Amino acid sequence: MGSKSIVSVTFLLSLNLFLFSMTPPSPPSPPRECPELGLCADVLRLGESVRPENGCCPLLGDLVQANATVCICDIANTQLLGMKMGTNLKLELLLNLCEQNQTFICN
Repeated sequence: MGSKSIVSVTFLLSLNLFLFSMTPPSPPSPPRECPELGLCADVLRLGESVRPENGCCPLLGDLVQANATVCICDIANTQLLGMKMGTNLKLELLLNLCEQNQTFICN
């Protein structure tokens, strides 16, 4: 009788270890400092006819994956983007041009 309980406990412990090891990794942490996105300055001026290939989109994609909302909103607020439109509209246009399916609302 004792051997059956040892087998059962061993099985349950093994199953427990297996299931807890299957948790997904935590998302990357937001950067400590926001990167300079001068690369994105011309993206909005070009419009939808050109998909930016100058490094803006990969950098923006990394920020989206890290959920770095503060950095992303700071980028949209800067005068570097040089357009006279609302921050959220600029951000939405930039994310669409870079094919990022995320929604950010900046205050």
